[in-house]
Amino acid sequence: MDVIGVNEDWLAFFARVITPQVYIPTTDVMGVRGRVLRTLRRGLPLRQAMSKLFNEVVLFVVDVHVRESTQKSIDRRFALNDHVQLIRVVDDMILFHKDIDMVINGWKALQSIMPALGLRLNKEKCGSCIVNKHLEEPDGLQTELPQKDIIYGMLRLQRDGQWIIDEEAWKQTHERLGQRIKDAHSVLSKVNVYNGYIRVRAVAGPREVSSGPRLQALRLSAAKSAGAGAVGGRILPQGDYGAILEGYAAGDGF
Repeated sequence: MDVIGVNEDWLAFFARVITPQVYIPTTDVMGVRGRVLRTLRRGLPLRQAMSKLFNEVVLFVVDVHVRESTQKSIDRRFALNDHVQLIRVVDDMILFHKDIDMVINGWKALQSIMPALGLRLNKEKCGSCIVNKHLEEPDGLQTELPQKDIIYGMLRLQRDGQWIIDEEAWKQTHERLGQRIKDAHSVLSKVNVYNGYIRVRAVAGPREVSSGPRLQALRLSAAKSAGAGAVGGRILPQGDYGAILEGYAAGDGF
């Protein structure tokens, strides 16, 4: 924060914000449960406005670095420049461009800036895809870009631009959901767990749901989840899933 000009008073305040004292649950060798007061020294407290600010301050540097590292002049007369497009939702980033070499340069720029910020890419979650079914995939894509598929929630992007259900991700989420519903102590708690699953895992938000193939894939994902609770039948009648998903996509909520 001091690099961007924050004064000493604010630095001291921010330091107190990001190092709160919290109670940590403990269990001794006799199985007796208790708690101990500790000061957080790593990471940021979740769900705090300040944490979001600190996150954006750091990752904004990444945005600028990728843009400047891939920028090239198109027309000097009108100061027109081209660069890799970077879309970021918190710490989830997408790089795209019609020129594969530009994307490769953006990927290299992204990797180069991370150590300077004390960050590290989770390459297990990184992927690449050429969205053009008529274009042959070049050899360089396999060696210089991540070789995994692009996955959004439980959807997998195909080269023809279609989204299909990622069966493995769906299976894992399905199993976790079933266990969470099983652990819930009341009917309302079970419904809340399931509704949260549909809202976050399946559709993520009305503004992020498009029409056409992607909505159809989301609808199939929700339909497959009928009976996911495995604790005495479906929470909602199966016929309601399509209406719920389409209503939420339109912004109607549940």
